[in-house]
Amino acid sequence: MDDVDLTTLDPMRMFILSTDTLRGTKTDQTIPPNSHWSDTPPQFPRFGTRGRELHILKLLCRVDSIPPSLRCATWVTSTVRVARTLTSTSTVSPHNHNSNQQPLSEVEEFGTLKKVRILEYGWETVRKTMFSDVSDEETAIANYADLHFGLGKVALEIMMLDDCTPQHAPVPLSIGRNSGNARGREGSGGVNVTSKDGGIASFARVLYAIRHVVGMEYCPLLPQLAFLLLTVMPEAYAYTTLRELCKSSLYFLPTSRVDHVATTRTFAVLLKSRYPETYAVMEACGALTPQSLGVLFQRFMVTLLRWDDVLRLMDLYTVEGIKIIHRLGVTLCAFCHAHLPTSRYILNDGTTTPQSFWEGVRFVARSDVFRFGVLVEKSYGTAALIMPPPVRWIRRNATFPRREYIQRLNDDHSAWAVRYIEDGLFEEGASNVTNTIADPMDNRVPATTSKPVGLVRTTSDYPAVLLRNAHERSLIASWLPPSFQSTVKLDLIYSTDCDGRSVRSFYDHCCHSKHTLTVLEVLVNPDTNTPAAAVDSNNGSGKM
Repeated sequence: MDDVDLTTLDPMRMFILSTDTLRGTKTDQTIPPNSHWSDTPPQFPRFGTRGRELHILKLLCRVDSIPPSLRCATWVTSTVRVARTLTSTSTVSPHNHNSNQQPLSEVEEFGTLKKVRILEYGWETVRKTMFSDVSDEETAIANYADLHFGLGKVALEIMMLDDCTPQHAPVPLSIGRNSGNARGREGSGGVNVTSKDGGIASFARVLYAIRHVVGMEYCPLLPQLAFLLLTVMPEAYAYTTLRELCKSSLYFLPTSRVDHVATTRTFAVLLKSRYPETYAVMEACGALTPQSLGVLFQRFMVTLLRWDDVLRLMDLYTVEGIKIIHRLGVTLCAFCHAHLPTSRYILNDGTTTPQSFWEGVRFVARSDVFRFGVLVEKSYGTAALIMPPPVRWIRRNATFPRREYIQRLNDDHSAWAVRYIEDGLFEEGASNVTNTIADPMDNRVPATTSKPVGLVRTTSDYPAVLLRNAHERSLIASWLPPSFQSTVKLDLIYSTDCDGRSVRSFYDHCCHSKHTLTVLEVLVNPDTNTPAAAVDSNNGSGKM
């Protein structure tokens, strides 16, 4: 970053710094000298503003990683730029419609201090809408594993356990070394959770908002994305980013079982067309089934790559969408297959299982022979860098199918995906590369409890008592039609503690309400051993 006159600098135009909300670890807040990045808009001052910011951002992410301090601002602005450009063009690719891209100032404001209070106020409004009482929030946090979006309850718990613990150090391989960019290899493991309770609470609140406010029901990739986002940004920014991803689901993530299974089938077709030998090995051992490809399309390669490499993959994903998983995933499988000794994935009986193959891929991807920069260069050709000075010029030698073609493949495979699901071949739950073998029955979608019915906040002088706890309001919700569960809010209109216990008082307070719910608590008089009753009458103030 070039030196600037601090007297002319508007602090509100500076980008927000990254912060690890999930694990509470320290983030490097420096920007390397002579970097292409800036801490104020525009993001790329050396390349000007020519209406090709998205294209330049893609190329910069391929060359090197985004500075850790700018990941929060860059990830949120990238997704907002893509999502709003797609909304205005009604296409699956925003890169060919530069004239329709959102104004630079409007997009980059999402990453500046100017937008902080707006996003935080919006997030607090969402939280108040979701959690009418503190017990609602406590229940959501305690049952966070129920919000797995098709990943599987046990798989989500394993994800939180594995992704928050140190990863394996690089494994030395005696198979030579490829030349490549070694930057970004420092700190090659994850870190321990330092604020586990706070991190899980943030994770649960964000997932709860995506489920009940955005309305996302199925998306097995979403929990892993939420995890990654919360390692660099606050809850308000993670929610905003995920909301924009969900708006552009065709570009970023599959949001139904059919789309997910069709996406895995498309990956197999792309692998077969480019690397038939690797395809034959993976097909023979069953590593190309939708369940086995969960390590790519549900776990985002977190169980395969080093942590720094996962963050670089996320840098690219926020700009290029799900196509980057196809592109780098195909190359990763072929690269690791070429450099992997057969003894690492062929068992003693001469067979290969999906688990053993992916263990072999992880062995290579975390070894000294592997460089993420080399993976990018092999995926895009010689280097895929066509940039103005001072970045080097290198001609692209290889091509990958365009986004529209990949989308057509997904559409063509939809019928196959429907048959695959109807035949009972697709089981929920990711195929995790871990040492823990979970019961496959636990990975199926469990029956989750209903969202608690909302409760209008009451004053200390007129408190709601009997339905204050979220568990009771969950039972109430389970009796309501599904269309009413998310719209009804209970408003306390009569309470025996405040309004007396006469029948006249009861009718005076309730006679003008169309839909009411009367809740009775049976109390026993210890002297006479006879029952009495405490009454709360609540008005369903939602649309009924």
